[in-house]
Amino acid sequence: MLVLCEDEVGRWTDVRVEDACSILAQVPEPPTQLQMSCLTFRVPVTTQPILIVVELPLSACLVAADESVLQFAADILRCFPFKPVRRAAFESDSESDDDDETDRLTKKPKKSLGTKDDVDVSRIPGDDYFAAWNASDVQLVSGDDVAASLAPLSLPHHVIAPHVTSKHAYIVAVLPPSSTSIEGVPNVGFLTTHPVVAPGFLTAIVQTCVDEDGTTVMWKQSVLSFNGCQELSEHGAGKTPPEMLDNIRRRHASGTFTKLVLPAMTWIDVVSKYATTFPWIRGIQGDLRMRKIMEVILADPVSIRLHVV
Repeated sequence: MLVLCEDEVGRWTDVRVEDACSILAQVPEPPTQLQMSCLTFRVPVTTQPILIVVELPLSACLVAADESVLQFAADILRCFPFKPVRRAAFESDSESDDDDETDRLTKKPKKSLGTKDDVDVSRIPGDDYFAAWNASDVQLVSGDDVAASLAPLSLPHHVIAPHVTSKHAYIVAVLPPSSTSIEGVPNVGFLTTHPVVAPGFLTAIVQTCVDEDGTTVMWKQSVLSFNGCQELSEHGAGKTPPEMLDNIRRRHASGTFTKLVLPAMTWIDVVSKYATTFPWIRGIQGDLRMRKIMEVILADPVSIRLHVV
């Protein structure tokens, strides 16, 4: 995924996104197995439009790209407990995995002593930002048609060309300038279904960069998946809500930790709420698990191994 913005001198540069969350599941859709990929994240305040290009397998379907996606993702996050924290720092696998679980990066920076208020990570922004979107601003196109869809932007050929092939489909979104960006609250979301990328795995989207100046950029995301394996490897799916709740309580049994927000929903609640809008979610099976990941861009896509009965 590329996230770009034109700077004051007309150069297209990478935009760092925050608070990324991927929700992955197999969707039974005979005769093929499809994957649901729900991606939400937060873009910063900008004075120029933001260009987003998301690579997907051919035959992908863009289900939604509006506030309903953020509501859907927020409700799934409400199935998990969380600690209201100042989000100035990110703990890789702090709540979702065991201390010794393997990950790309496991170093846990100390939280800053800033003055920011605690944030409910499941909140969603108002609809003012989405009201500025036009239906034509978000498209699903073939690799051959990406250049044509970007023609109004006068984007230099060398910026996008190395990242686009005819073997994939692409979401191309031109978002309006963002006047607000609240830490911990995503303001962009895409919900798609597409053929499985690698049999036996669920694959998450990661950000890539057009700049190659040697700067280290971190990609941080929470990966929620269904029917993933609980294993101590880079393909592990993390913890279920009860396992995470038990883990948080055990870690803070000393009494130094006092705030804990319990799960407000279950997956059954989510299905009941959204089955009319997204009827295929009724077929999603397996335990819901969460894992937090932090890795250096450029990174390989995150793959969660599926549990095989």
